[in-house]
Amino acid sequence: MFDGFTHTKAEDFINFVSELGLPDFVINCRADNKCIEDRYKKRNEVEEVPEEVQEELTQQEAVANEHHKAFESAYAQYGARINFVELQTNNSLETTEGQLSANFAPKVILVNHEKKLPVDTTCSNLAIKYNMIYLSVYQLIRQHIEEDTDMGRKLLASKQVKELELNINVKDEFGESEYSSVHYNLSLVMELIQQTIREKRTNQKYILLEGLCNNRKLLNEDERLELRHMDEMFGIENTIGEVVSVISFTFNFDKDYIEEHEIQYEVFPEPEQPVEPVKKPEGDDEEEEEEQPAAD
Repeated sequence: MFDGFTHTKAEDFINFVSELGLPDFVINCRADNKCIEDRYKKRNEVEEVPEEVQEELTQQEAVANEHHKAFESAYAQYGARINFVELQTNNSLETTEGQLSANFAPKVILVNHEKKLPVDTTCSNLAIKYNMIYLSVYQLIRQHIEEDTDMGRKLLASKQVKELELNINVKDEFGESEYSSVHYNLSLVMELIQQTIREKRTNQKYILLEGLCNNRKLLNEDERLELRHMDEMFGIENTIGEVVSVISFTFNFDKDYIEEHEIQYEVFPEPEQPVEPVKKPEGDDEEEEEEQPAAD
């Protein structure tokens, strides 16, 4: 990444970096004059921007525009091979970082599966086929602890064993019960994943992530409340990248429709018909009242 080149002309810098090959991205950072002046006043604790400073800012803007045109002209022939990013920096630092993350951070695909399904080979093949990075979090934690790395020692120091509800009839070949991320500090786990991605990532746009979001595996209700799904989701999106999809491997096939023979309708009893009163002939009321039997 080159920033703030020292060459007098943009063409000289373009010739310099051409020895390394074509860039993947050219980012043009922009801000409105009013925003720049406000930042100048805040940094220098003044109420007005001096005229000579305003002239200097105007000249800087003109030079920046010339440089931008030079970059566009030099790389226009390569079309979509080079991505030009217009980055508006008028807003807060958090907003700018969010825009950068949207352009450069990897997208995350979470893998959820039942314990009796061995998904390691399946995920590895998916990652190879579609040029993704596959990370199993508990395998990663186990590797660092067994190799006694700096991160492994930090994780081990933060370990607090929690009871997990895993299928005891299934072989736990990778030691998920012992090295699950729920036993360790979540910030350290995210830092470990970030570190691994930086070491392994070249041009991969997607990270296939397995071994997180273990809330449902915790036996203790209080521990479930401490480690909520959304806490882990926010942790992933704030430190690694946007979660764009979830893959769920289940033992039983889940249909997304209902067969006609599977539908059960509730049967309601037939409503009783009201009995209409019998009309009595006029003049016979007294005789009929004498003949009627007493009510039960």
